[in-house]
Amino acid sequence: MKAKALIAALALLLAAGFTARAEGTWSVSETSYNSSTKTTTFTISRTETTYEQKVLYRTVGLTAYNGQHFTEVYGVLTFQAGTPSMTVQVLEKTPTAGAYLYQNGNTVRSYKMEVTDRAGFLLADCTRTMSNGKSVTGSGLFNTKDVTIQTSEYTADDRGYDSNGYKSVAASSYCNSGTQAYLSFLGAELRMTLSFDAKENDDAYSYLQILVDNTSSCDGRSGKSDGHPGTPSLSRYMAGFEMNSGDKDATYRSYTFPVTSVGSDVGATNPWGYGDKWPLTRQMFNT
Repeated sequence: MKAKALIAALALLLAAGFTARAEGTWSVSETSYNSSTKTTTFTISRTETTYEQKVLYRTVGLTAYNGQHFTEVYGVLTFQAGTPSMTVQVLEKTPTAGAYLYQNGNTVRSYKMEVTDRAGFLLADCTRTMSNGKSVTGSGLFNTKDVTIQTSEYTADDRGYDSNGYKSVAASSYCNSGTQAYLSFLGAELRMTLSFDAKENDDAYSYLQILVDNTSSCDGRSGKSDGHPGTPSLSRYMAGFEMNSGDKDATYRSYTFPVTSVGSDVGATNPWGYGDKWPLTRQMFNT
């Protein structure tokens, strides 16, 4: 009796039209555009018209996006028995300059009108292409930039950081104003590496520090020894390292800092691949 009652209940529901599935063939077409109201009309049509059906509709942004190029719409359409089609309107907008601040592209943008049954299965869609925007010249915001700080030989001695002169480069040379604005907008961090070739005339520890927005003074090494670079205060990064420990290294070799295989206040045995006699004694980050 229970099984028969359940079957009867299902039959009644189906007979009443309570089903998520949409019968027949469905289509969506872009019917017209009204330049006065800046609205595009979409026509949603069906082939099965003998009974009432409900479907869902929505806009989906492609290269055009909601809030700048158009105002999204979504909802339920109820097709009464005998109704073959219904319309939906989308308001299109003139985007602000901010919509193009950090992207490249042209004036052609597009979005979709989608129609699904109430279970969420796609019945039909239509892509609307609109020429409404601004052309943006390629900015190169995400290009990798290599900057040369020093080309001729640079000699350092044991007088310390502040007695060997400063080598600096303007931020605009490696990070244009658009890139800086973009990183600030995201709250992102700018990661950089320093690479150079070096050799020794005498056996010694070598030290370096990287400063930003400061070319008139640097941190000292008071009380430090045995390859410790010091404690960063003005600088963003400091490092102490050796070239052929116990002897001098008369061969130019390439070095890159920071050493990414280890963190702050630690060293590394062979970070550049020249052997254990070329260690990073210690690196310090200003956190």
